Amino acid sequence: MNTKYLQELEELKTKMEKAEIFASKFPIFEKIILDWKITWELSYIKFWERYKELYLYWWINYVHYDNKTNRKISNYWLDHDIVLFNLYFNTVSLYDSNSTYWLEELWNSKWVFFFDRSNSTFYVYPEHIESFLDLANEWYNNAIKEIKFEKAKLDNEILLKRIEENNKIINNK
Repeated sequence: MNTKYLQELEELKTKMEKAEIFASKFPIFEKIILDWKITWELSYIKFWERYKELYLYWWINYVHYDNKTNRKISNYWLDHDIVLFNLYFNTVSLYDSNSTYWLEELWNSKWVFFFDRSNSTFYVYPEHIESFLDLANEWYNNAIKEIKFEKAKLDNEILLKRIEENNKIINNK
């Protein structure tokens, strides 16, 4: 076989072995890691845009942040050289409202390195991404329930107001 081909095969084998090691660290992303032969050597990886019911329009990203480069953590002013997942929560895209419904409480979890309040972006330790995503999905489902409750309450208030107005019309006749 051509030596160039043999070298390419060896490089592919090495990349696939690294991808298998990387996938073993993140079982929730195993399929995409193995399909795309992704390794930890990349400084920026867009993994997925969905986790269970939670749809993240700006993806679940795995990033090597270093304040000495152009890959800095937004609004984090301390020195850093760290690999983290980032997740941006755009509530208008998620459920058409600026209300955060206690989103910032996810910051209290031990899994978050930093929460950028001005951008609703969480920077999560890699070893805790699945736990954080489960918590974020739970938050999202609760926010949706709250929105439905608020809408039902508003609809009831409107109906009660109409009934009162109709009763006034009937009583004035």
